[in-house]
Amino acid sequence: MTGYQADPVEMAAAAARLADSADEVRAAAAALGEGVRGDLGPGGITAAADQLISVWAARMRAASTDLAAAGQDIRTSGDLYAGAEEVAAAGLRLDLP
Repeated sequence: MTGYQADPVEMAAAAARLADSADEVRAAAAALGEGVRGDLGPGGITAAADQLISVWAARMRAASTDLAAAGQDIRTSGDLYAGAEEVAAAGLRLDLP
């Protein structure tokens, strides 16, 4: 025994939660992407707010991409672990008299 265990079911659940989070962040970024709707006042305030919103929308899109990738990485790892367990179990069955 290697001293560690993985739970593919829990890994799949974690991957699903990350995918859901990625979707939520992507939706928030899309809402921000609309920018300021209307005039906020004099002195370039509207342009400044639009710039800030644009920067944050881009950061949120990047975060969404990272969350989705992390979820996929966990899903892949869980699938690989489950496959390795199946191969090991099959090997043990072959060793039985």
